[in-house]
Amino acid sequence: MAANPSHRSWTPEIYSDYVKMFFKQNLVAAAHFTDFSDDVAAGGDAIYISALGELAAPSDVTQSTGALTDRYVSDTRTKLLLNTWKAYSLRFTDFHMAQIASKYDVQRRYSEAIAHNLAKTFDTALLEAARDGLVPRVGDSSSMTTTKCRDAMAIIDSYSVPREGLLWIMGTKSYWDLMRRTPIYDASVFGGGNAPMATGKHGSLFGVPITLTTQVPQQILGIDETNFLVHPRAVAYAFANIDGSSSGVRIQMVKGDGLYSRLVGDIAYGVKILDTTAGVKVYAMPK
Repeated sequence: MAANPSHRSWTPEIYSDYVKMFFKQNLVAAAHFTDFSDDVAAGGDAIYISALGELAAPSDVTQSTGALTDRYVSDTRTKLLLNTWKAYSLRFTDFHMAQIASKYDVQRRYSEAIAHNLAKTFDTALLEAARDGLVPRVGDSSSMTTTKCRDAMAIIDSYSVPREGLLWIMGTKSYWDLMRRTPIYDASVFGGGNAPMATGKHGSLFGVPITLTTQVPQQILGIDETNFLVHPRAVAYAFANIDGSSSGVRIQMVKGDGLYSRLVGDIAYGVKILDTTAGVKVYAMPK
């Protein structure tokens, strides 16, 4: 059996904070939804999230006695399980490790690639949960239109969802399909004349900010993109503390049983729908 080397030509711990930051910067949907990671910062695999029911009308107070009419607390709770563990592993032989021992830019790019891969996986999981859990929907297997967007706004108002915090999460194909409409393209509230961007936040529609992403899920055959008009309270998530020190992405070098090592990045998390009517799915088949 070959002896383990007594040194490491690459210590990914150096990049730990950087990788965590890079991971967060590559999240699109997660930046909008509700994060309960602090509740399991010290460990744990389940979070109970309470929701207070709709309150009755206030009662009159007796002026002579100040007597009050008490109400019993009526709430519900949602259980968020941290039951998903994803990892990505790159194998390096000891020979290859020696080649990049002093190439710090190369080392960083490997770490970035793993973090980006895990960020896309997590964002996709969030949007798939929204696709499967949200009830309101508009659209069909046709182009992305202003009519679909207006209908989505009307539905979100009918459920009394606050305008504050709303966000359009739109696929890039649907976005550019919508931009083909001259009134939308010319509207000053839509991008404010900024140069087009491939991903990330870009302007607003009906006063609601837009974020573009390639992670929007398909719905059914014939519907290429499921876009969303959604509030943060629609979806909850949490990252588990899997290394005993902090939650979120982790990167480490694991020595193999031969002349090789693995650079491993992993995350553990849970995703749960909190409010099935705090968002609208907007189906489209962009041209």
